[in-house]
Amino acid sequence: MSRKLSEIIPKNNWPGLRKVGHQLSQMLMPHLSIFIALALMNLIASFGFEALRVFLDSLEYALISYLLPLLIGYTGGKQIEPKRGGTIAGIATIGMILGTTSPQIIGAMIVGPLSVWSYVSIRKHCLQAFKDGYEMLVTNIVAGVMGAIWCLVALFFISPIINTLMERIAILITELIHLNLLPLVSFVIEPLKIFFFNNTINHGVLTPIGLSMVEKTGQSILFLLETNPGPGLGVLLAYYRYGKKKAQTGGAALIHLIGGIHEVYFPYVLMEPRLFIAIICSGMTGTAIFNWFNVGLKNPISPGSLILMVASTPVKELFGLFLGITLSTFVSFEVAQFFLKQKKWEESDLNFEELPVRRNQEITRIIVACDAGIGSSAMGASLLRRSLEQEGSKLIVDYQSVYTLENRQDTLVVVHPQLKQIAEKKVPATQIITIENFLETKILHQRVKEALGISKRIETTSYQVSQQGALLPKIVFLYANQMRGSQTMAIELWSQKAQHYQRIFDFQKEAIQTLNPNRETIYVLSQSLMEKYPELSNLAQKIVVADILQVADFETLLEKGEI
Repeated sequence: MSRKLSEIIPKNNWPGLRKVGHQLSQMLMPHLSIFIALALMNLIASFGFEALRVFLDSLEYALISYLLPLLIGYTGGKQIEPKRGGTIAGIATIGMILGTTSPQIIGAMIVGPLSVWSYVSIRKHCLQAFKDGYEMLVTNIVAGVMGAIWCLVALFFISPIINTLMERIAILITELIHLNLLPLVSFVIEPLKIFFFNNTINHGVLTPIGLSMVEKTGQSILFLLETNPGPGLGVLLAYYRYGKKKAQTGGAALIHLIGGIHEVYFPYVLMEPRLFIAIICSGMTGTAIFNWFNVGLKNPISPGSLILMVASTPVKELFGLFLGITLSTFVSFEVAQFFLKQKKWEESDLNFEELPVRRNQEITRIIVACDAGIGSSAMGASLLRRSLEQEGSKLIVDYQSVYTLENRQDTLVVVHPQLKQIAEKKVPATQIITIENFLETKILHQRVKEALGISKRIETTSYQVSQQGALLPKIVFLYANQMRGSQTMAIELWSQKAQHYQRIFDFQKEAIQTLNPNRETIYVLSQSLMEKYPELSNLAQKIVVADILQVADFETLLEKGEI
């Protein structure tokens, strides 16, 4: 069995680069509704309102060339200094807008934060030089001066550099398209997506360059490079066909394709590193088809939903769009199923990390956090909230970006292991737990209950004693090589089934390496584990099942009274 990628790569995978990328994408992502508004207005105009169509031509230019860069610069400045940062960045961004005829998306991302960063630095020194009582005057003067200076710098120096750079990049991309070499970018894009750089790639790199191409050609293939659902859909379908948790994987595939939340398939690739080959080959296939049929989107989309892709694609190019998505899905599925057929499903690979639990203060809210704070974390929070409400819990469950977490001791934060280090730096006083896949509802629920102290950890459970004082029947789930996440989940499922039949057992789990067999104990193990460790056949009482997370065999034994 191949090792999980999280065990191979360092856990602190480029936190600095990730933070910069997050800040860039967060400048653009909140304002993508502009393109949805444009698409709706264009749809209305297509029904024959000629006067509206003429008006929309000038409106689209104003929205893309003026409003969008201003909003991006404003947001970037406000991230650095909440009070006056947005205003200073807006003044500086005006210089970028006036210095060129093309949308200055990248220019706004650069000059907005830079202008506010310099304001914060200079303001600090100026306040030290003046007496108390002049703070507001000095602050306003410095803000105005820095805004004016950066506006002029952007107009006469930065905008010409950005224009030249964008022209060179556009020429390079055009050459790659003509030479049919654009699919090679999948070697970079697809692996970076899996490490949660998807928003950085799409909104920080591809979208600004793509908008420049739209000005000249009316569409851009770059909007399809990261948003193509084919690579992830093929992987999820392969897991649905050859994996264990079909209902969960099938739901993830729908969320991925229709909902556009691509993060749901990242853990499936991380736990089987060979699938990187599948998504790279799939990405190259989709891009080649899009390039061949000259498919492109009229505007960037977020999230990467098939519905938004269809709405943003010219009608005459829909065939090429569907063909590219279909073939990339087929390639991803075929390559993934080749590797998954060889995989031994003796354990659930979507394990969570067991962390020491701190309980310095009562937890009043739970935050599910991801990189952008709008995709997988929203889905995970919704599922967790629903499962907790079914138990009558009044805890607040919400979602947000890992970069906007608040350092509060009354909060429990749930993150992906790849984001754990960032979360620990951001909120050192907050309790943090990790889980590979937010859609693993039962494991997520169990992990949260353990962290809240609602359920005891199984390893420390002692013999339970009935009211009559007799020892309860003991059932032990066996595991090997520290792979024990599925056993924790199995204990929860088997306990629920036993309660349904009004039976009480002492459920535990134990490593094979430390096993001291007891004739009175019933041991539960998978068929693959039995094949790997033949000596387990000597156990006096054992239940061998194909999948320990399936309770059908256990239910049969309960019905027959054989246990």
